[in-house]
Amino acid sequence: MEFLKRHIECYKENHLFSDAEPYLRRIVQLAGTYSLFLKRDLQYKTPIKEQEDKHCAVKSVLLPADIMLERFIINQLSHNFPDTPIVSEEGLTGNLVKLTPDDNTFFCIDPLDGSYCFANNEQDFSIQLGLIVKGEPVLGISHYPLKNKTYIGYHGIRSKIVENGREYDFPVYERNDLPESELKAYISNASADREHIKKYLNSLGIAKSEIFRGCPNLCSTAEGKCDLFPIFHSHFEWDTAAYDAILRYTNDDAHRCLITLDGTNLHYGKNNTVTPFKNPPMVVTLNKKLQNKIKFNAYVANHQQYSQGL
Repeated sequence: MEFLKRHIECYKENHLFSDAEPYLRRIVQLAGTYSLFLKRDLQYKTPIKEQEDKHCAVKSVLLPADIMLERFIINQLSHNFPDTPIVSEEGLTGNLVKLTPDDNTFFCIDPLDGSYCFANNEQDFSIQLGLIVKGEPVLGISHYPLKNKTYIGYHGIRSKIVENGREYDFPVYERNDLPESELKAYISNASADREHIKKYLNSLGIAKSEIFRGCPNLCSTAEGKCDLFPIFHSHFEWDTAAYDAILRYTNDDAHRCLITLDGTNLHYGKNNTVTPFKNPPMVVTLNKKLQNKIKFNAYVANHQQYSQGL
């Protein structure tokens, strides 16, 4: 599989990834099968560590299954891509990878997204793999083992869903012309300050909202289940890298769907910050009217701050 490395180099020149994707998908799906095996044994679901976050309503847990799955995926990737860094949530050495300015390409993985769901026998846990080139996610694979469902996206094709052996495109988002009052938002049950989120939604004119139980599935926006998904609680690049790539190519007119509250797009490889690889609060939406409104509101807020500083 040495040729996969050549295809990453090829991508940088030609933005083609159709040959490499099936093999990366296979790695992620094999990890999903492995997760179902681990799930049968209580020892792999018993937390090694629990951590509370004032911004998050759900405890962050580290399970033996997290470590086992991370080890499996890293072994698979490093064998075939020995020169490509791998940024992972858990970090086998206990420390995050330090990217250098020359590390333009790296894998960003969450070997078990939704450890809390996994430990509590819920369905909404997943395996996440994103490939980052020059700060941008160019390929994403998100696999939900218990649902036998995989979301796949990369430059050059429309993103697709593989479910129970059947492959199909995402539905075309056709709600751009609806008034904001008819749009619906999901609020993650991990969000601690839900009243603050509802006030933010009201500022956008959105009155309908629903609590999303389980680990946030950002592809819900592209599946037509909601129009907006604010993520205000603590989260990191491995939580969004795969989804970001998938959502960019759900429609023919590829565009970025993850927008920070200051109106900018996410950038990956932030390892020189106080908290490495941490994302700022953001909003996920395919709705172009909402995207423009979010960016305009951010521009107005930034302008007011600038004016007050004069």
